[in-house]
Amino acid sequence: SYEVFQHMPSHDVVKANLVEVARILRPSALGLIHFRTAHEYPTILWHIAKFVPTPVIQRLKVMLGKDPLTADTSWRGAKPLPKNMIAEFCVAAGLKPIEFLDDPTHAPGSRTFVVVRRAV
Repeated sequence: SYEVFQHMPSHDVVKANLVEVARILRPSALGLIHFRTAHEYPTILWHIAKFVPTPVIQRLKVMLGKDPLTADTSWRGAKPLPKNMIAEFCVAAGLKPIEFLDDPTHAPGSRTFVVVRRAV
């Protein structure tokens, strides 16, 4: 899963989807799941954006040359997850985290991949 879990609206939705990954993953298979571990911009902007109407954020994004479709609250997703919490969510869902891999396509430390296997 690439660029999906970071856009889920809450950690509860993330947990529910990890349960589904565990359910459908073959016992011998590996999964690779992408998570946001930090914001690429100041965290305060993410908190402020929760209170600003989407059309205002869309206009600001257009003025900054950014994609206005990314202003929607569903696109912004839940708070980033630290690696230890990602591991806890995986274990609770029935997955065994094997390895964390930094995502070289985003700002350092802002995204990670976790390699998982279905827990026995």
